[in-house]
Amino acid sequence: MLSPDWLPATFSKVLHKRREALGISQEELSKRSGLHRTYISDVERGARNVSLKNMGRLSVALEVTPSVLMRWSEMVYAEEMVDFTTTTVRYDNSFRPDMFQTRHSATNEHVLVIEKETCCVDEAS
Repeated sequence: MLSPDWLPATFSKVLHKRREALGISQEELSKRSGLHRTYISDVERGARNVSLKNMGRLSVALEVTPSVLMRWSEMVYAEEMVDFTTTTVRYDNSFRPDMFQTRHSATNEHVLVIEKETCCVDEAS
């Protein structure tokens, strides 16, 4: 079972890669977003969670929409190639909602189960 922390961990990588693709420092991202440089550093290390408000600030500073940042996170998790230098994002079925399933645990709590599929490509086509 996948850790429930997969998204913050993956999002932190995306934030770092996009910042590098733009050629800006954490200090510059801090100025653009209005967020403290140590907060940016903590997010990139996966030590802090990002609120929706701060995701909006970061997306504006990184010149992409929040949905692009989320899609890139899904793609990184699915081990797909991501071009962080563009704002064009491919949407396909590599990361599907049916990968998320809930079930009851022994303690009667809802548990999120994420199943990761391995996808094979027929190179002959």
